[in-house]
Amino acid sequence: MIRFTSLTWFYYIFTDWRKYPEATSTGNKSSAGNTSSTGSKSSAGSKSSTGNNAGDTFYEFLKKNVTTNSMHLQGDEDKISIKSYTCGSSIDECEKNITLINNHIVQTKSRKTELYCVLGLELAARKYMCFKIKCVACSADDNMYKVFECNVCNKKKENSAVEFFARYMEELECKHDWINFIIKLGWLCREYPMFKYSSTPLDKVKLYMKVLCKRMVKDNEFWQLPSNIDCD
Repeated sequence: MIRFTSLTWFYYIFTDWRKYPEATSTGNKSSAGNTSSTGSKSSAGSKSSTGNNAGDTFYEFLKKNVTTNSMHLQGDEDKISIKSYTCGSSIDECEKNITLINNHIVQTKSRKTELYCVLGLELAARKYMCFKIKCVACSADDNMYKVFECNVCNKKKENSAVEFFARYMEELECKHDWINFIIKLGWLCREYPMFKYSSTPLDKVKLYMKVLCKRMVKDNEFWQLPSNIDCD
């Protein structure tokens, strides 16, 4: 069974954020493009001149843009909810689910953040199936996110994810790093459920993910669902 663990190891495991210094507005041409109203380049570029100040400013902006007003929209009876979502247990199921979720993202004007998070869970489940042989440590831990970043597991030729990325770079019309970002986004939303109610461009989230992870650890209570909210 796939387990989702704490943000502490997640922050140290995913150490490749600096490989992508600029968020692109073309992460997903068909659907992710709808999330990239990021304003001017200068705001993203301010990271280099202000250190983490730009990231901290964005984090506060993210918190202010969390809203639960869309929780009970009419016509959402069959909505895909990350809280109750179960990933496919086979390659065929995962692939069908990924296509279904992406179609929802393209067609809907609401709940896009949550839908992307669900897409991330399903992409993670499908990618995990590419790792047929795991090292001793990863086999014992049974943590798919750790497997994704394990040098030993990734060096095994039996574990190639080349076909996985090739397929979904084409189907989702995005780049390799955007797929990995969406996978990480799914995990983040499981750990911090209130994140799904944020209405913020995802390429900005991608750009400042390292800062967001640090701040969310400290503000853990804020990102957990209040007991009086029914969010299925």
